Amino acid sequence: MSDLPADLPCLHVLRTWHAMWLARIDKAIATAEQREAETRRGAEVRPPLAGARVRPLDTEQARQALVDVEACSMCRPDTDLGLL
Repeated sequence: MSDLPADLPCLHVLRTWHAMWLARIDKAIATAEQREAETRRGAEVRPPLAGARVRPLDTEQARQALVDVEACSMCRPDTDLGLL
């Protein structure tokens, strides 16, 4: 014998209820997969850390770095550093 009800209306209700839960589970799976993909993509974009600790440049080091290359025309870091 089946543990499901025998009458048709109850079977339809159970099918609808399970379909709704399956849709919720599918949505949760898709969200988790997207979150994992974004995490992997973020890890791939970041450059690997060198053996030494990384620290920001001081003002003089930043000025020297901009002497060797052309500064960005949008953010203009050379202006902020007093090179112009």
